[in-house]
Amino acid sequence: MPQISENLSPLADSLWIHADAHTDEVNLYTDFFVPLTVKADSKYLLTLSADADFAVYLDDAPFPVFFHGYPDTEIRKVHEECDLTPFLTAGEHTVKITVFCPNKDTSTYRKNRPALRFLITENGIPVQKSDASILCRRNPHYKSGDVPMVSGQLGFSFDYDATADASAPLAPAVVLSGMPSLTVPRPIPRLDTSKCLTPIAVAAGRWSDAAEVSDRPALRMQNAHLDPA
Repeated sequence: MPQISENLSPLADSLWIHADAHTDEVNLYTDFFVPLTVKADSKYLLTLSADADFAVYLDDAPFPVFFHGYPDTEIRKVHEECDLTPFLTAGEHTVKITVFCPNKDTSTYRKNRPALRFLITENGIPVQKSDASILCRRNPHYKSGDVPMVSGQLGFSFDYDATADASAPLAPAVVLSGMPSLTVPRPIPRLDTSKCLTPIAVAAGRWSDAAEVSDRPALRMQNAHLDPA
């Protein structure tokens, strides 16, 4: 993983924030609302790090424009970069960042603290950053708190209510202390989203489910194979 000094980190002047300074509640979904004035012909770059994952929405859009951070650890946080420019028009916008935190040890997550740290730049100049002025709330649609676990490895399932009242009041975020001051760039590039390609057949045959239909799904998946045509 590349080394970077705190002075060169793009998030050096941003603060770790959340709705609660300390909480033991598990399975937390929290929304952060960031006002953004967009100028024509300008480039807007969002850099962020979260514990443990995030989704970025613009205005009232139901689908995120950017989501899912690189899995990191509680002592070595990774930041991601998203070019917001293609999704913006000149005028007033709201960038909503939803942060999900299991806040419970599993095989794929080590308990830390729910947190967010971000910076938005306009043509390389900071215009918004995470601090106590950012408003937040508990996400009204995803149920926070204890829900059934998929497994000890995969963590929590989810409970989503699309009809829930989304007019819950907002409150200023709390600045967190004791979080890592340094974040490092994502060590592995994201997959590119590009045009669809024409598939090329490299093998053909008959799919065989070698296990019994009554066997566990994992066992059936392990034994299934492709017989030559």
